[in-house]
Amino acid sequence: MDDHEAGQPAAPTASHPAIATTGLSTANPHSNMVCPPQLVSPRERLAWEEFIVGVGPLTRIVYARAVQRFVRHLESLGLAVASATPRHLALYVETLVAQPGRHQHRPSRSMAIRTRKQHLAAIRHFYHHLVQRHAAIINPAASVRSPRLIVDRGETVAIRPEHIRQTLAAIDTATLIGQRDHAVITVLSFTAARVGAVAKLTRGSVRLDGIAPRPRDELLILEEKNAKRRQLPLCGELREVLFDWLQRTGPADPDGPLFTSLCPNRTPFRPLTSQDILRMVRRRLCAAGFTDPNLSCHSFRAGAATALLDSGLELTKVQDLLGHADPRTTRMYDARSRQVQRETLDRLTRLFAR
Repeated sequence: MDDHEAGQPAAPTASHPAIATTGLSTANPHSNMVCPPQLVSPRERLAWEEFIVGVGPLTRIVYARAVQRFVRHLESLGLAVASATPRHLALYVETLVAQPGRHQHRPSRSMAIRTRKQHLAAIRHFYHHLVQRHAAIINPAASVRSPRLIVDRGETVAIRPEHIRQTLAAIDTATLIGQRDHAVITVLSFTAARVGAVAKLTRGSVRLDGIAPRPRDELLILEEKNAKRRQLPLCGELREVLFDWLQRTGPADPDGPLFTSLCPNRTPFRPLTSQDILRMVRRRLCAAGFTDPNLSCHSFRAGAATALLDSGLELTKVQDLLGHADPRTTRMYDARSRQVQRETLDRLTRLFAR
């Protein structure tokens, strides 16, 4: 991958003994993104290391790519990182274009506002560490206004409960892969969990009296983003599906992944990643006859919220299930407003047609 080009770390110097012992090697186990070769001074490399290890694993990848792209942009202008001004930052964010994916040959298009806001946040965070380590005088991104975006309704397409049933019924659970996929989709559907939390599930996350070494409350423990830990009671179909899956796979390390890759060409017992689950979900949806490209793992979360609200459940209870701090976020998952808006526009069309 282009963003992973290796850059050699600067050799430790006697004038910076503290920096020499901080482990700036690109093989640092706490950093999965190498330092850009344009950062040559020890202070800049230390700021990069602190910038990388100071965020979560998923944010780390996105932020590192954003900063690497900006550093290459400055290099093309003949500027050092410490020489950038707010004007350079503002022009850069305004003119960002989306990079086509691998094997895609489409013309350049303006980058989405959300992505530009994300790039600016990453650059601002990086310059904060540069200033802290006296590798830059000011943070030029601090005064740059972030692109404005007001969202009153989520864009995730909610999947219907009957479509979930149809998808689950189309999976052959007689095979090990089929039972695994059936269990993954069941967890997504019956817990409204994010795909990242499902990918991080371990065998110890499922606490069942028939499997756990010590009897306790039967729970499913989810490690959500921002270090949030949620405990959901296991009951009904979800409990049955997870119990059957653990029984079939047999005893194993409680810290091992709950759902592993079963591809013979992959590393054995490798945990499924979020991208692995997304590809599997889309494959299973297509096999069940649902080919909408907008359907994703998050569709199960939006579908659960919509179904619960449509059944008359209070908003606060749905908010508690989804783990939202703000009820306005929960409302964004409610797809019923789209139906109301569609009916309103249909009525307006009929009025104009008279």
